[in-house]
Amino acid sequence: MNAALSLSAHDLTTPPLNVGILNPSWTVLRHNTDQVCVNDLATMNPRATGLMLQFLGTPWQQLWGNLGVGSQRVFKRSVLPALTLEPDERKIQVLYRYGLKVPGLVLSDRNKVPLMSTVGYPCLRHVMSRGDLYMEEEAQRLDRHTSDSALIHFHTDAMREQYLLRRPAQASRCLSIPFYLPQLEFLSESEVRAKFDEQETRVLFVGADGSRKGLEDLCRALDLKARWLHANGVHVHVVSRHAPNCQLFKHVSHQVRVGRDAVQSLMRRSHVYCMVPRHESFGLVYVEAMAAGCAVIADDDLPRQEILDGGRCGRLVPARSPLAIADALSGLVQDRAGALSLALSGQRRAAQRYEPSRVAAAYAGTFRRMAG
Repeated sequence: MNAALSLSAHDLTTPPLNVGILNPSWTVLRHNTDQVCVNDLATMNPRATGLMLQFLGTPWQQLWGNLGVGSQRVFKRSVLPALTLEPDERKIQVLYRYGLKVPGLVLSDRNKVPLMSTVGYPCLRHVMSRGDLYMEEEAQRLDRHTSDSALIHFHTDAMREQYLLRRPAQASRCLSIPFYLPQLEFLSESEVRAKFDEQETRVLFVGADGSRKGLEDLCRALDLKARWLHANGVHVHVVSRHAPNCQLFKHVSHQVRVGRDAVQSLMRRSHVYCMVPRHESFGLVYVEAMAAGCAVIADDDLPRQEILDGGRCGRLVPARSPLAIADALSGLVQDRAGALSLALSGQRRAAQRYEPSRVAAAYAGTFRRMAG
């Protein structure tokens, strides 16, 4: 969409709010989800009218920041002298940082600009079970890295709530806004219904690290009911660098890696998205599957409860339980109407919380309030 066409008359006469992103726009380190999220946010300008997001720092400064991150990983601390960023030089009114402070780069003390920092806090049961001392140490770590921040941003309500259990006095500084997912595409209700009118059932699993994402548990679940699933026309497609090791279930295909567009296409053709991870911090792929009209099977940890609205928009089962996965999958295959209802509920949930224009508006409103 042409950004100029989306501007109102007020926007055309009002200078844009300049938001500076403190993270490097590229990384010399291994590609990771955090970097994808930062780069996605930088593309928000067309949807967030009246905003102009831009990366701060020259190419040399961004390289210095990358070297700082690398040195911190190798030496457990940054061994580089600090370079100073001057946001006022580019008329920046609000600052944004994804994650922790970039080693080797510091903000100038002149012309203070309000900063919002996106951070994480433990909300997975097996991590929270490490005890009060560990959770307090994590809160202290977060405190240190957000001491320069006007607002502390979490991607999930669960993270925010767990942090505020430790730091209730910080409530006015804390907020939650979902991930900005510009690639999110929604099937229409008629398209979802037409998909579920088909006889066969296509099940999809997407997880590069299959061992962590629960691929072995899925294969065991498929083997538990292989004959019944074969007889009921179930086909499973796996995208993972780990190959599926099903012994009895034969209707399975495998790809090591596909692009983002290809994943979206697979989801639009699939009826069930099944990934019950052994460890997963959030799971953006569930949101994509919901938008594509899939009935979702996931684990029952707090982030997935939030995504799937406590089980009203998907099946939540215990991790590491092939039998529970098998029962959930066969239940959706047997109850086609129930699976369709679950898919439509999930699609509505994804549209209400994660539709890109809605999320962009939430960010834009927050940045404008910060700028006063």
